[in-house]
Amino acid sequence: MSSSSRLSLVHGSPGTEDSDHLSQDLPSTVQYNRQESSHSMTSSSRLQAYSDAIFSIIATVMILPIAHAKIEPHASFESTFMTVLALLLVAYLLSFFVVSAAWAGHVWVFQTIAKADDVIVLLNLGILMVVTFLPFSFTLYGLFANYFIPILVFCLSVILIGFLQALIVLYAFKYDSKILTADLNANPEKNKTKRGLLQVILTNPAICVVSLLLSAISYSLSHVAILLILFGQPLRKLVFSIYNKCKKCGQANMPHLEYIPDKYTQEKLSMERIEAFSDGVFAIVATLIILDICEDDIPDQDDVEKMGGSLDKALLENGSVYLSYIGTFTTVGMLWFVHHSLCHYIMECNRTMSFFNTMSLSFIGCAPLAFKLTSTYVEFQFVHNERYAIQFNCFILFMASIFQLLTFITALCKPFYRMHPSASYHGQEHAYLTAKLCIFPLVSLVIFFLGFKSDILSAYVFNFMQIGIPGLFILLRLLFYACQRLKLYYHSHLDRTEHVQYHVTDEQNENNGSI
Repeated sequence: MSSSSRLSLVHGSPGTEDSDHLSQDLPSTVQYNRQESSHSMTSSSRLQAYSDAIFSIIATVMILPIAHAKIEPHASFESTFMTVLALLLVAYLLSFFVVSAAWAGHVWVFQTIAKADDVIVLLNLGILMVVTFLPFSFTLYGLFANYFIPILVFCLSVILIGFLQALIVLYAFKYDSKILTADLNANPEKNKTKRGLLQVILTNPAICVVSLLLSAISYSLSHVAILLILFGQPLRKLVFSIYNKCKKCGQANMPHLEYIPDKYTQEKLSMERIEAFSDGVFAIVATLIILDICEDDIPDQDDVEKMGGSLDKALLENGSVYLSYIGTFTTVGMLWFVHHSLCHYIMECNRTMSFFNTMSLSFIGCAPLAFKLTSTYVEFQFVHNERYAIQFNCFILFMASIFQLLTFITALCKPFYRMHPSASYHGQEHAYLTAKLCIFPLVSLVIFFLGFKSDILSAYVFNFMQIGIPGLFILLRLLFYACQRLKLYYHSHLDRTEHVQYHVTDEQNENNGSI
């Protein structure tokens, strides 16, 4: 092949016989990719990965205003919690669920989209821009809940996210042959899927519109309406049910509204995206802890001079903080380990399982706050504050782990569809996975109740307990390995015994026959 023909092939310049001949000899896949590139179509996988990273970061960093709140060690834990932390925690949990709901809507939308052009990419960037603005709106809402401007900013953010997601759905279904998945293009009820997606996406924006209208009457009613975002999809089903019952009661002039059932709204969420979102939350939580230490607990030159120029003594002054970091990181890492083990056996995730997973991640996001409390209340003269901080940490740990267990139980309701056979009932790994999921709830409950009675429990002891948790999982693995070995030995011994008895019986039959 001449150099001119290579150049014409590389640059795609038509008009030469060599290039026409070569294009005819190319495989169909190459010609198809060239046709796709002419339409500026790209795979949506990278766009989804980038979006998952943004969603997980924004959902988790909302804990920063709480973790950086000023906590006085000499003040009682009860007064600190009620005056400083309570309202911020409510705002954080609400923000986490709003971001998670927007992420779930994003997952449902892009489960129908195989390719993305420039319009979809730009609309998605608009969604992410509004999502990154949510920490500001939530912080403003948490600090000034009884003002109209914070409610307006928050509600407009949610409305704009739903509006942009709806635009992606409408645009994708308009150019369905190029953008939508092949299965959806072949589905005769494709339009019903579109209406179902729009209902799911626009539920929370509709709640925010109601909240804005109620703010003109009472801010308390507006807050109640905003809390309904936590129950958006069940509320959607309830509203349609009530509306249809009212219509059947004789209101013939009422317009027809159709509730689209779950199977038309892509209720099954992609396990790959759930794992990506969850891993992002775990990674950010583990990183935020060390950032707090780098900001507040590294000694400066003045601290070293106060210790007579000894850097060792200056570092040891913050020894409890470093120990608390190791314990908290170990806990977060082991929770990820349990989550990883659970997701390894889950084949299919529905909306209920996704809700439990979101609940678990929201409490895992509180780990930086639990770290700050246990590292702040370490003085003996404030022993009650120290115990309360430990019990608060145990509460966070229990809630995060119990929702992981509930996810597993929900998956077992339909084991042949949602769980791998080895982890289902009577499977080889079922007992081991169940025991692994029960370690954190049991340990956190035991430590929580020890805080009421024991004088031994302190922040140092609690941190060493956290560091020792991996040892429990290692012992559990060794125990189940030993049980499997004993089981194999028992079955092999039983087989040998039956084999010997079989041969003895045969010999006796032969002897009886000869006699």
